[in-house]
Amino acid sequence: MLTFALLTHFIYHLKSPFMTVCKYTLATILCCCFMLLTAQAQQKHIYIANDDHTDYFWSGNAATYQQAFLDVLDYYLDLNDATAGNALPYQNRYNCDAAFWVYTYKKYKTPTQFQRLINQIQSGHISVPLNMLVSTYGGQSAEAALRGMYWQGRLQRSYNLPFDIAISMENQTQPLGLSSLWAGAGARYSWKGVCGCASPVNYSELQNRTHEIYQYQGPDSTGVLMKWYSLNYNQGLGGYAEAWNPATAVNDCTNKCNTTGYPYVVAGGFGRGWDNLTTFDNTFPAVAQTNTNANRQVYVSNERDFFEHFETLYGNNLPTECVTYGNDWDTDCASLAEVTASVKRSVEKLRSAEALTTLVALQNPEFYPATDTLREKCWLALGQYWEHNFGLGGCCGDNERANWQRALANDVVTYVNQLYAQAVAALGGKIQKTGVNQRFFVMNPLNWQRTDAADIPYPGSAAIKVLDLQTGQETPFELLTIDGVQKLRVLAQNIPPVGYKIFEIQNSPGMAFPNTATISGNQMENDYYRITVTNSGVITSLQDKLNANTEYCQPLSSRYLNDLGSGNSSAGTLTLVNNGAVSATFRCVSANPVQHTTLVTLYKNINRIDLHNTINDNFGDAVRTYAFSFNLTNPTTHHEELGAILKAKETTQGGHYATNARRHGWQTLNHFADVSLAGRGVTLSNADAGFMKLGSSSTNFLDQNSPQVNVLAGGRMAGSGPGIYNQNGDTQFTSRFALQVHNNAFNQVNAMKYALEHQNPFVCGTVTGGTDYPETAFSFLSVSDPNVALWALKPSEEGIANGGIIARLWNLATTPSVCTLNFTRPATAAARTTHIETDIEPATVTNGNPIANIGQQQMQTYRVQLSCNTNPVIIGQNAVCVGANLYQYSIEPTPYATYNWTLNGNGIITAGQGTAAITVQWTGGSAGTVNVEEIVP
Repeated sequence: MLTFALLTHFIYHLKSPFMTVCKYTLATILCCCFMLLTAQAQQKHIYIANDDHTDYFWSGNAATYQQAFLDVLDYYLDLNDATAGNALPYQNRYNCDAAFWVYTYKKYKTPTQFQRLINQIQSGHISVPLNMLVSTYGGQSAEAALRGMYWQGRLQRSYNLPFDIAISMENQTQPLGLSSLWAGAGARYSWKGVCGCASPVNYSELQNRTHEIYQYQGPDSTGVLMKWYSLNYNQGLGGYAEAWNPATAVNDCTNKCNTTGYPYVVAGGFGRGWDNLTTFDNTFPAVAQTNTNANRQVYVSNERDFFEHFETLYGNNLPTECVTYGNDWDTDCASLAEVTASVKRSVEKLRSAEALTTLVALQNPEFYPATDTLREKCWLALGQYWEHNFGLGGCCGDNERANWQRALANDVVTYVNQLYAQAVAALGGKIQKTGVNQRFFVMNPLNWQRTDAADIPYPGSAAIKVLDLQTGQETPFELLTIDGVQKLRVLAQNIPPVGYKIFEIQNSPGMAFPNTATISGNQMENDYYRITVTNSGVITSLQDKLNANTEYCQPLSSRYLNDLGSGNSSAGTLTLVNNGAVSATFRCVSANPVQHTTLVTLYKNINRIDLHNTINDNFGDAVRTYAFSFNLTNPTTHHEELGAILKAKETTQGGHYATNARRHGWQTLNHFADVSLAGRGVTLSNADAGFMKLGSSSTNFLDQNSPQVNVLAGGRMAGSGPGIYNQNGDTQFTSRFALQVHNNAFNQVNAMKYALEHQNPFVCGTVTGGTDYPETAFSFLSVSDPNVALWALKPSEEGIANGGIIARLWNLATTPSVCTLNFTRPATAAARTTHIETDIEPATVTNGNPIANIGQQQMQTYRVQLSCNTNPVIIGQNAVCVGANLYQYSIEPTPYATYNWTLNGNGIITAGQGTAAITVQWTGGSAGTVNVEEIVP
């Protein structure tokens, strides 16, 4: 076995970052090696990994953990140095289970000390995952999960660090969409160990997982290699402290190898810290060396080495899982429902704020600097907010935890609101303006043309008319009061993709527009719907006027649509507060079942019913839901879960839901849920909540044919612990929804676009005047494939000057897409990046337009460098005559560009200055030149 021992040593050498070029050689050597071993006794390879499970707010509060991170890292940096002379398998290695360890060390240590940590990360003696803390993910949105890894992305690029592992630990379940987000962020591997406690998830099923190592893939077929062993106990294999006793872990892994459920010779036992605040353990090298023999080689592991070894041998012959296991401790964030909703709202608002910022920063790069303290705090907060002990039960009380959560939420809300407000004001100062009348822009942050209502504060008279300056036509408008502020609401029609139109208010009466709705008591109807609303804001009838008045409301368990629990009770008051040229709204106020206010709004020429619910009282620990019961028999429900669109049926019925080791009482609800039959259905847009319950679903029962969706407004869910009591005293809870009937089969592209329109309203701002952007309308970017959504558009984290523009795209279709990004400015270069903005490979640019090649249902991110120089070619006559003759000179026009023409020689520009074509009269001399400067926004 001497030959193999030497070979093993060489393989370990190949793990260093600078030897990645040897990967093919390594695979070949391993293949030859194990062919030899097959003929003899096959040696087992056991990897044991030390970490200190970060049980934030369980084993210590934030201040206590801060010191623990510093002390533990100092200890293992020293131990790693002390064992550096050992043979490679027996050198000590330590695994941080959260990037917050590194952030803390960078913040509180000297640059020299931090560089020492960086050196050990680069050498593979310290490992760091992509996750900021150990979190649950079922309550997160896709973009929140990605932004929570952004600080790690900056660190990766600054020091050329490997970030190829991401973990979600202790919680018994795992969402499906997370796999693709991790892969898109650069992760290749993950491992999971569960608690087997504080959960109704079937313990025996946790002990008998269908697969113990597999390709964890999303609907887009991307994902990570996942190690998730069957549970012995939480201090053994399958737990979150598999190497609690390193020697026991060696034996357990040895016994696991070459078994029916695990027919492999490579196994790993990871995790040492368990619930301890700190763990100082120097025994791993000795355990590895002592337990190595002719039948097994034991390694002190950085976890990556295990996966690389395993993947080399078995990566092409592994099972694949594309399932969600539901939500377990994930729902604990509903015990602080309004605070959690404020984070979700802010992440959605970030889409508009960053689109506006991109336009501003293109003209003023300093507007989005490479270093921004508030931005960094926001990204850190998103990486921490859903920390897995939200349910409490450890060292800290609910007030301390709640205050920490509020502080994180405030970091997110503060940054987004400030960026948004500053970008609105800045853009208004860059748009050209003539005349003295008040003008405002209506900006569309989405990548398709759309029509919707747009609101701007306006204290003036109603004796006005509003003009669309692009068309010159009057625009329907109305005045209404929202939260005590008078606003002008216009029907903004055909707003271009990632662009704006300008509207002008003229102080003279205009034409009269008809009201939006016909009102009869508690019934309201427009061209699309006829609805009946109770005094409590419950819709008891929803008729589709586009399809023979088909009824879509059918009570289930005495609950209707938008039903907080009052059913068809008449308690409360209903008032018509507005019926204008753009919208009509009922306000419903009721104390049944708890004090709440509901606004129900229909629109003119917009196929949508808006529902704005506010609970105006503390509802204690009760679990409150808004029910939506549809008149659809045995429908199929689809919904978004972390950037994946799932079919809410069990895998045996062609869906995405697991049939073992699951908890299906609550489903993730991101942007939408759609309940449909074969040829018609209803899409429910959800702007604030994180979870829903299909019908009467429970832990082991998915009510997959139910026509009822119950959206979780809040409650003490008692997941990982008792939870935060009484919503920590909060008394205002907002839940916004929108309904749209569709008379065709479910289409996930249409459903998502509808939800995005509802949750990303037009941005309005006053035009104060500038020179950078056109006076009447502008569109910065469009995407050639209508099935591809622009998920994010922003300046690079390093700033536009250094890193260009970042465009994140989601191909919502079930087929691949090759699409073009059509910017107003030509692209000089483009690269595909990870979702955290680290370059992967160059992207094709054709005729100044980047080309994106995106897999089915896949999200991809691109870096684009834009130029103002289009190198225009002037067309016109070279041989001319002096005198009265007029000559035409022109260039191929660029959308929204302006032109500054100049002449050298004796000539006059008689027409066309500022446009793409001019007329010139030559007045003397023997030679002259025509010059043009193209100014592209």
